[in-house]
Amino acid sequence: MEAAPIRRHREKRDSLRAPMFLVVKVDCPSATNFYCCRNISTGGVFLLAAQPPKPGTFVALEFCLPHSAITISLSGEVIWQQKLSPSGFAVKFDELNPMTKMLIKKVIIKHCICDQF
Repeated sequence: MEAAPIRRHREKRDSLRAPMFLVVKVDCPSATNFYCCRNISTGGVFLLAAQPPKPGTFVALEFCLPHSAITISLSGEVIWQQKLSPSGFAVKFDELNPMTKMLIKKVIIKHCICDQF
């Protein structure tokens, strides 16, 4: 009997991500809430939530990166939700301006380098 081929999970992300604690203000069409970030990349963010917004919901986000006084405001779309622990949802950012992308990338790289030591 021949074994079934092993399915490997294909990584869909095309940008580096890092675990990071941030408080993120999320404006949905129905409400404004604050969520804790689990990880972030220049492509999006995963936020912890007991009752996450539904996929397809467009949101506005506001947060400050670690060691920065700059408030980042951007928009995105909820692309999936996770109901098992840790429950939450992923937001794919709309196109970022170059300055915002550079700030996020800089913090992620710094975080990843620090974690190696």
